[in-house]
Amino acid sequence: MVVNARGTFLCYDYAVTHMITQGRGGRIIGASSIAGKFGFPSWSAYSASKFAIKGLTQTTGRDCAVFITHAPGG
Repeated sequence: MVVNARGTFLCYDYAVTHMITQGRGGRIIGASSIAGKFGFPSWSAYSASKFAIKGLTQTTGRDCAVFITHAPGG
């Protein structure tokens, strides 16, 4: 969970700050898994961490739509 969810959040935070500072926009792409959409038996932590990436990508895309030119799934 720490690497997938928190690591993705920290990378997005750094990337968005950099894009805003440069003033040229950019792209945010989050690599997740089908497990982030459908739960699998005994994979609860993995599925939750992958769903977190999907949610972060969508939310970041919507929150930063003025600055980021493209966020798939956002």
